[in-house]
Amino acid sequence: MHQAETASRNGAWVAGFIAYEAAGAFGLPVLPTPTGHPLVWMASFSRVQQVLLPHLPKQPTRETTIAHLSLDAAQYRQDLEAILDAIGRGETYQVNHTLTATITPCDPAKLFLHLQGLHRFPYGAWLNFGVGRIASFSPELLIENNHGHIITAPIKGTRPRLETVVADQQLARELEDSVKDRAEHVMIVDMARNDLGRICTTGSVQVEHLCARRSFSTIHHLETRVKGRLREHVGFAEVMAAIFPAASITGAPKKRTMELIRQRERHPREIYTGSIGWLAPGSQRWRFNVAIRTVTWWGNAMGTLGLGGGIVADSKVEEEWRELADKGRFLDHPPKPFGLIETCLVNREGVIPRLNAHLQRLSRSADTLGFSCPIIEIERQLRHRASLCHPRPRVLRLVLNMGGEITLSEREWRPSPPLLQAYLAPASSDRWDGLLRHKTTRRAMFDHFLAEARNKGLDECLFVNTMGHLTEGAIRAVAVRLRAGWVVPPLEDGLLPSLWREAFICEHPGVQTRSLTLEDLSRAEEIRVGNAVSGESTVTRIVDDAGKVIWEKEII
Repeated sequence: MHQAETASRNGAWVAGFIAYEAAGAFGLPVLPTPTGHPLVWMASFSRVQQVLLPHLPKQPTRETTIAHLSLDAAQYRQDLEAILDAIGRGETYQVNHTLTATITPCDPAKLFLHLQGLHRFPYGAWLNFGVGRIASFSPELLIENNHGHIITAPIKGTRPRLETVVADQQLARELEDSVKDRAEHVMIVDMARNDLGRICTTGSVQVEHLCARRSFSTIHHLETRVKGRLREHVGFAEVMAAIFPAASITGAPKKRTMELIRQRERHPREIYTGSIGWLAPGSQRWRFNVAIRTVTWWGNAMGTLGLGGGIVADSKVEEEWRELADKGRFLDHPPKPFGLIETCLVNREGVIPRLNAHLQRLSRSADTLGFSCPIIEIERQLRHRASLCHPRPRVLRLVLNMGGEITLSEREWRPSPPLLQAYLAPASSDRWDGLLRHKTTRRAMFDHFLAEARNKGLDECLFVNTMGHLTEGAIRAVAVRLRAGWVVPPLEDGLLPSLWREAFICEHPGVQTRSLTLEDLSRAEEIRVGNAVSGESTVTRIVDDAGKVIWEKEII
């Protein structure tokens, strides 16, 4: 680790992994690892290159699944009963118990590209390090450093995603309200705070967004962000000595719990529950994940996948066993492919207003998400199709898939009504879901509640995020006028960079960009919504799921 930091300070990019058993160097109890399996592997590079892979592998003809578990249900029960006895004796409060799964044969690189292209886990990583290969689909951040400002974001608490929007939201709320899951989560957050306290300046460690729900493609989790300011002269190796391995994958207290893990787990974890990441030149920026949802191939052996969960005093064996299956669903239950959308108005002259702005937004999203984007051909097709619409206003909808294929459809244009009524959705979005910043075909929640609003005789549906902040409508952006003036929600709250929102900010000098609570909404003097296709409307009434009017404005 010191060598990696030195290489970074000397101007190199560094990337690699730290195995769970490397914690033995910090005086923590671990099992021995097989000969030839490195505890730490890092490589240095003179530069990084963004690579676009437009021809990602298509869905494999044979699905990759779990072929074998290192424990059967009876052995798992014995382990959990022993752990629960240890908890009852006061030896530990929580133990993260894991097992190993072997997966069916596949092409490792193709598996990673296929699944990560669909799931978009925020801390995914691929490593080919000679004697082995790693495909990590991690949703969890171990540590990020940005010039001395560090953050760790432990995850604890799990529910599977469900097919129907209503059932999925109900299960998400169940997780948010679960006393057991929150208590288990808070234990780990306390450990993370203590870990950061060893390396951060006094008083700088802060907890943000305690037990915030995160929604990934196949699973809901609870996450908390813990931040701090590094003490002077504390480097990468010292940080890892303080925080590694992550509290979320050991338990509390860490050392005694790792002794119990060593006793109960039959095999070393190796890269699973270790960490994978990078350091930027200068050693002032780095990011490392918690290597969960991670598959490892050693030589020509079949891939192995670690699965585990936190065991506390009131854990139920059957529920914990089911949770292991939920955590493995990413492998054989990936979401459907998605595309990028641009919806454009064609005016009576056969021209698309603000066409360049549409193309720039599409291009930015394609670049961020790794889509091939033949922008010249897209512009040519849009202009040609628009010219055929003359002399009637129409709406063109373009869908771009990851490989750069374009689909164009057309429909009748209908202006937004000057006045409309809105429905406040009984659902919340994950503000850290990166896809919410892009206009994509993954719109199940928005489409469902917009249809529900229309069934109630309303025109639009408004959404809040898991922080309780107003974000946007199903098909329109939002602006709220308070006593001090106009306010629009920030993009960081999880919303689209709407062209109407952009124009509204330009046309209203002094407009503030800040989070809006439901209390702010109740005090609004005026609310407007709009988009670049149908135009702007003034909201006259907002109704909640119970039919209660939560805001109303008489328009004279």
